[in-house]
Amino acid sequence: MREVEALGVPVSAVNPPWWGRRDPHIAHRGSLERLRHPDLEEPTGYLGTMLPIRFSRAEISTAPAEPLGASTESVLHDLLGYETTEIDALRAGGAFG
Repeated sequence: MREVEALGVPVSAVNPPWWGRRDPHIAHRGSLERLRHPDLEEPTGYLGTMLPIRFSRAEISTAPAEPLGASTESVLHDLLGYETTEIDALRAGGAFG
């Protein structure tokens, strides 16, 4: 890292994800939250980072991720321009579930 920095390139260490669980500053700020799954009532045991900013009168949390494949058809059709018959052929060929 020092060699790259000496060349004038901005550089910084990247900590592993689990590092945040042990950092007292992150714990004090409440920067991690238990992630939620759309099909479960209770949050999971997995942690995710919250927004790094706080608003005095707003409670902000991360929305649950959508189920796997929930946007596949709209991405193929709306963004990539595939016709319904093409999407059906991809599905039949096992390209996605």
